[in-house]
Amino acid sequence: MKKNKAKYIELIEKFENGELSEKEKESFLKELQSNQELGSELKLNKKIIQAICDDKLDEFKELLDKAHEKSESEN
Repeated sequence: MKKNKAKYIELIEKFENGELSEKEKESFLKELQSNQELGSELKLNKKIIQAICDDKLDEFKELLDKAHEKSESEN
């Protein structure tokens, strides 16, 4: 099972990064339709990426707020 997960993670990363050939991409999408474990790993990967992006967005908002507060205090 761990071996499959590692294989899936590598395959999902290549898929998400557009690093699969057309043939590999076709094969991946076909496998995705019939393999629940692969589908679950893909969904988990997307959630993880979204969480990372959301954290970075929150950090950026905080940075903007601090810059705005500093600007307001200097005027």
